[in-house]
Amino acid sequence: MSVFKAREWWGTRTGDGEETDGAQLAVGNVDNAKDGVQKVVVGSLTGTLRIYRPSAKDFRPSDLVLEVALGGPILGVDIGLFGSASTTDVFLAVLHPRRLVVYHATSTTVHSETGEDTFMSLHLLYKHSLARSACNMCKGPFGNAKGKDYICVQSLDGELLFLEQERVSFSKFLPNFLVPGPICYVPQVLLLKSTIVPLCRKCRLLTFQNLCRSRSTPL
Repeated sequence: MSVFKAREWWGTRTGDGEETDGAQLAVGNVDNAKDGVQKVVVGSLTGTLRIYRPSAKDFRPSDLVLEVALGGPILGVDIGLFGSASTTDVFLAVLHPRRLVVYHATSTTVHSETGEDTFMSLHLLYKHSLARSACNMCKGPFGNAKGKDYICVQSLDGELLFLEQERVSFSKFLPNFLVPGPICYVPQVLLLKSTIVPLCRKCRLLTFQNLCRSRSTPL
């Protein structure tokens, strides 16, 4: 018997008729606030992105600090060290079917008679156009990178595209691919499910295989 219990502290509805799942949810200090307060980022297949800053039990209108339409279905969101100019600031990555966009989130606090209200805005950091329709993504310091996170995008037809921030690193098709499945990163290993059973791939091995293939390709 467990001595711990989970009780609902805060919650809200993201929108009428909108669809979302776990891949479109991220929690973190997305605006790099000095107080370190965690925010909740939620995307939807209708293309709406919302960021919440829970301040007390139960939802308050002031908890919604950003609501913006991004002009396309949102397949996934994540927070990480996606900027090349900083090893400490985090940024927001948003995956669409044909593009990956990384934003810098900033906050503005307005003082009023009733207290303080916080508003957030997004600034484009960089984006990548995708040649193949995306399914999902994961992040991690692939190859034991220090002070940075890279992104791996899995396509609907089994391609893994590795993005080292502003630069496209390489891509590789999965062998014996059936359908795209969940994908995640554990230290130095990429865990995915593209067949009936889960697979583990070492990032260093994927990089080495890609290097050998590129060297064997005639100019």
